[in-house]
Amino acid sequence: MKNVLLFEPSGKPEETIPLACMIGQQLQWFQPQAVKNNSFIINDVPTDFKVTANKNLLAVVIYNLFDSIVRKTSNSCIRATVNRFGSTVLLRVTNAADAYQQIFDLNDLAPIAKQLGGWITTSKASPKNLTVAFSFQSADNAA
Repeated sequence: MKNVLLFEPSGKPEETIPLACMIGQQLQWFQPQAVKNNSFIINDVPTDFKVTANKNLLAVVIYNLFDSIVRKTSNSCIRATVNRFGSTVLLRVTNAADAYQQIFDLNDLAPIAKQLGGWITTSKASPKNLTVAFSFQSADNAA
């Protein structure tokens, strides 16, 4: 079953968003599933890290990114980190589960990420470590 969240386009296409707060709000939906899977989630995004983007599109990508990861991760730590490279923001979600046994269906999110000027990719640093990276453009450079 695909869980791509439906949304209405925002009347205000871009706004300044405290990213840690947005991620925290999204993560509250996934804490029960993480506990059920004997996992835990760490939001390592600095509280003062802000981005300027379409809030609705960003929320859709973040929600579905965590939904896919939390549902398929057990006995693990899931960690969100962020970096800024000029106007590009890179949100990484890493888990320490058996990456070879996980399949993340993120293809439905690619068009939404593209609307934000970004992309989604996965990588394995080791057999026990999977990272899903979501990059997008922020209209400002303020951290």
